[in-house]
Amino acid sequence: MIFVHLEFGIDITIGLSKREFKSLARVTQPGLLEYARDVLFDLRVIIMLAMMYAQPSDSLAARIRIHPSWLPLNFDTVALNDPNIVELNMAAIGGVSDAYNLAKLFSLAIDGTLLSNQTLAQIIRPTITNWHLEQVFLYPFVKGRGFFFEKHPVNRNTYLFGHPGYGCQILNIDFDNKLVIAYVSNGLKTGSGKMCRTYQSILRSLYRSL
Repeated sequence: MIFVHLEFGIDITIGLSKREFKSLARVTQPGLLEYARDVLFDLRVIIMLAMMYAQPSDSLAARIRIHPSWLPLNFDTVALNDPNIVELNMAAIGGVSDAYNLAKLFSLAIDGTLLSNQTLAQIIRPTITNWHLEQVFLYPFVKGRGFFFEKHPVNRNTYLFGHPGYGCQILNIDFDNKLVIAYVSNGLKTGSGKMCRTYQSILRSLYRSL
């Protein structure tokens, strides 16, 4: 990350120092009214939650749901608002950036600046092409090499690929059009990925304008 920052001026950090913490936006959870509204608008949320809580106690979904005591995540406590947590080098949850810099990083990846053509040829196509129930999100996905794939909103013969994050953080890449779409927010949403109404509205508007 230091090389990417110095060479290309991309502002992305994994493990934010305490002296920089004051400039970081605080993370907020959705309120009960927002949660109820989103569930009523998209009943898939209820189905997903029911499946999650019906999992055996030793399942992957159950173990993820029961957070470690040092990483609380509930209505009144968000661990990522703790500078001692944010400064840890945890790539899965400790990345700090904004939508512009995240999109710029992946734009450099798909234009051949950071990744070779050989590597790109492998990651832009799924390795699991049949829809299956993902064991963490408990939602049917097509996957491949660390990315999730979903049908392109215009060209149904191809995919967008990227990765959803907790609370509606999301990155999608349209390789054919050399387009990177990133959405991040400190105000967490109820859904994620296909069930995030805010992002899906942005995505539809984007492709209507192209």
